[in-house]
Amino acid sequence: MEWRVGRRQQNVPSSQEAWQRRQAPQPNSQDLQKLPSPPLYQDAATQLAGGESSSSVFHTQFACLSMHMSNRIRLMNFPHDCHSRRQDLVKSAWPKGVQGERVYGSSFELKLKNHPWDYIMESRFKSQSRRFMCGLLSGLFDSGWVLNTAVNIYPKGAGKDTLFLRCQNPAPQLYRWICISFMGDDFLYLIDAPDELQAALVQAYGERVQRHRARAEDTLVVGLNTVKARELLLILLECLEQHGFSLYTSLEQDTGLGDICGIGGNPSDTWYCKRQLDWSRGTPVYHT
Repeated sequence: MEWRVGRRQQNVPSSQEAWQRRQAPQPNSQDLQKLPSPPLYQDAATQLAGGESSSSVFHTQFACLSMHMSNRIRLMNFPHDCHSRRQDLVKSAWPKGVQGERVYGSSFELKLKNHPWDYIMESRFKSQSRRFMCGLLSGLFDSGWVLNTAVNIYPKGAGKDTLFLRCQNPAPQLYRWICISFMGDDFLYLIDAPDELQAALVQAYGERVQRHRARAEDTLVVGLNTVKARELLLILLECLEQHGFSLYTSLEQDTGLGDICGIGGNPSDTWYCKRQLDWSRGTPVYHT
């Protein structure tokens, strides 16, 4: 038996194959210039992402809702194809109706009948204005317009909050909405809150409640001692969450005396809260 030590033999082309390779035409410099250049890194990443540019993969539409004077609402940057739906929402949420519409700069303004933002109106009309805003927030939310932030862009003690919303697609699930208004020096109004929440809150406050009474239209009025107001608000938040409600936003929506004549007496905020329709006691509460 014969043993061979050395490198493994490679496939060596025959003389005929080598001659054919030498006879094949070689590309010149002009042919090389005609070849397509390799894709840029950004283009390659775009192709991997599904053929769409990064700007079209994710985009958020923002819009603005602002309150002016004592009875005006201005809508800004909503898509033109949903202007009529936003107007119908305002008209359906405010039972008094709309007395005028106009284009105001880059916004669309609706002038409401009566004065829903008037700070000195009677309490029963204040409840209506809170229900109106609650209807606006819930209607916008159900159609995919979710509140991003609410801010008072005016000097302290003047003006009302401006709502900045973002369009979410698909729209979130349906919720039940209530509002809690801090009226006067020591009154807490629970508007459209379920009976079990009202009873639980009165029980949680205990001796801190000076008096409470149920008003018409599902409104509970609670008189509070303001010495420990922050402690009471903490109890309120805990009680809300125990019944499935989360705080959606806190709004200043009244025209205070500071707006009218530059003096004090400005209104307090109103809390708008929501609860999932399919929520059951003991399940988590998600704050969105």
